[in-house]
Amino acid sequence: MWLFTRHGFYSLTRSADEPDKLQVRARVRRDLENLQSFTSLAGPILETPSADYRWRWIVTPADGEAITRCLTHDITYSNLKSTVAKQPDQSAKLSGLHDIWEIHHGWQNV
Repeated sequence: MWLFTRHGFYSLTRSADEPDKLQVRARVRRDLENLQSFTSLAGPILETPSADYRWRWIVTPADGEAITRCLTHDITYSNLKSTVAKQPDQSAKLSGLHDIWEIHHGWQNV
């Protein structure tokens, strides 16, 4: 699952190394630090330099549910891109969000 939020961009998947756990992956370490701070959950952030996502945080399924619940309750905006643009540590991702939006927008006319 990809999660684009005002706190960062995440990929939430099952851990290949620990199948009973989930991994929250990020391209930017700060995004995982933001998520831990926002959710008040903690755990080591692992660096995986040769992997497709450099940063990983291994969590239990219950913590995964808590993360998505916290992020859902945090939606107070009507436009994610505008909100990201106002976040100093996230605004550099804005052009990428526009690119993704445009690609997906094209699919609805297929």
